[in-house]
Amino acid sequence: MSHGAGNSSSTLQLEKLQGRENYSTWKFAMEAYLQNEDLWDCIEAPPGGSISTDQKRVTLARAKIILSLDPLNYVHVQDTKTAAEAWEKLKKAFEDTGLTRRVGLLRTLITTQLTNCASVNDYVNTVITTAHELAGIGFKIGDEWIGTLLLLGLPEEYKPMIMGLENSGTPITGDTIKIKLLQDVKWEKNVHNKGRLFYKCAKPQGSVDNRGNTDWNNFTVNRGGNRTHSRVIQKGSALKKPKLEGSKRKCGKCKMEGHTRTRCPEYEGIFFNTVL
Repeated sequence: MSHGAGNSSSTLQLEKLQGRENYSTWKFAMEAYLQNEDLWDCIEAPPGGSISTDQKRVTLARAKIILSLDPLNYVHVQDTKTAAEAWEKLKKAFEDTGLTRRVGLLRTLITTQLTNCASVNDYVNTVITTAHELAGIGFKIGDEWIGTLLLLGLPEEYKPMIMGLENSGTPITGDTIKIKLLQDVKWEKNVHNKGRLFYKCAKPQGSVDNRGNTDWNNFTVNRGGNRTHSRVIQKGSALKKPKLEGSKRKCGKCKMEGHTRTRCPEYEGIFFNTVL
């Protein structure tokens, strides 16, 4: 049977083990890689079976583990003879299951804020990865709690979205909130602002003066060009709502044609990204 072991380049694509800071992600990726290479039974006995004693396969599995390490960590596996022994040595060296590690992960989980992250994707990954790391050391975080913690770290601009989720009765889970955040909004940081919240909403393009007031007297609708236009709606600005010719959709909130209630742009003080 072919074990697919000849493709050594795939080992080099894995993130190298640096130390405790990336051990959990390295362990997950390396386990999946050895399973894909049909070598995991050299590390752990399969159900109803035993650890492989095939010397060629054991040597190959050990070599793949060593090649996935940062050179500074070779010292931990130099005296090992089998892949299982090398795996156990690395586990003892880098898998921290103590109280200090648990407290540190909990602190990260609770204090992570979207405003301190480069993007929504970065924020979501930090929270979910930390929750998984806690589960890996025996401190499981429930799925509802993961969703709640994702909402906890959002800035005030997300309050309408949170209220909408509460009123809709949607179950709060990690996957639900993750999908909602990644699909509906895009958080971008720049040197002048802590962050700007962009909503994707199909509606006409208006102009913005230097005070942030929108002028709807001269707008265009280009349904074939798929252009992007950004505008700021300031609190207290008086907007003249245009009527889109040929549009059949009508918002149940602002009565403007061209979008639905769930994507209504009338949120005060929010920076919108409008895609025509």
